[in-house]
Amino acid sequence: MGLRDVEDAFNRYIFDEVPVRLLYLPQMKLLERDSLKRLYQPHIDRITEADLNHPIDRSAAIGGKIREQLKYGILSHRWLSLEPSFQDIMSGKTLDGPGWDKLREFCRVANNVYGVELVWSDTCCIDKTSSSELDESLRCMFRWYRNAYICIAYLAGTTSIDEFHND
Repeated sequence: MGLRDVEDAFNRYIFDEVPVRLLYLPQMKLLERDSLKRLYQPHIDRITEADLNHPIDRSAAIGGKIREQLKYGILSHRWLSLEPSFQDIMSGKTLDGPGWDKLREFCRVANNVYGVELVWSDTCCIDKTSSSELDESLRCMFRWYRNAYICIAYLAGTTSIDEFHND
């Protein structure tokens, strides 16, 4: 168990500031908040007093260290045909089509270019059959985008700045 204030901030971050579930790239598996907490707890436990040496704001230092450990990418996009759904990801099904190609490329770029192993996309990380989850997602989405380490925008019809109006 780490420092108490770090532990409290970590719990608040996991349960109040990140999406309901994230796609864990090493396993291409959706992780709910409890699983995410278990996976990243050892990283948080390694935060020491020396890591929190901030001349003015200890709370900001704690938040920064937590976000540094638990960084995720988020996909901002226009929906295409054959988008992967929550049910597809849960069943391990993978298909071909523009939506799947977009998700695969997003995951590749997020991991290889930005070094994140957690990502979120509204098409496959929200169980749209649950009205309460859909409601929470809609209310919290701004915060999830704000807290993301990287937001990758996919513009389906744009190949140059002159074609930006296509999307």
